[in-house]
Amino acid sequence: MATLTQIRQQFARVEMMQQFAAGTATSGSTTGLLEDISLKSTIAKNDLYEGWHLLRPAAAAAGDRLRQIPTYNSVGPVGFDVANGKMYPDRVWTNSPWNGASGEAYELHGQPCGF
Repeated sequence: MATLTQIRQQFARVEMMQQFAAGTATSGSTTGLLEDISLKSTIAKNDLYEGWHLLRPAAAAAGDRLRQIPTYNSVGPVGFDVANGKMYPDRVWTNSPWNGASGEAYELHGQPCGF
């Protein structure tokens, strides 16, 4: 039988028109940002995850599970900083997605495509 995680991810891939991504937080993550160095790129695409929901299914605090990625602004900073592989969500977390030894798995869920 499929787990809730498998169902959620499959729904996002199929019903949300592939607007799904997943990864693991890396050591630069704090209570104010999630870093994933595998997302670093020299291609300017800071709006890639704009408006997407950032889910931390295994967050220690229930209130840390869900955030949204706002429009990128380097002054804040807020949004997705592609050059550094960092996502600055709309609100800070109580607990960092990096615990000092390992990073949490996270999921990014996009918006439905409007046809």
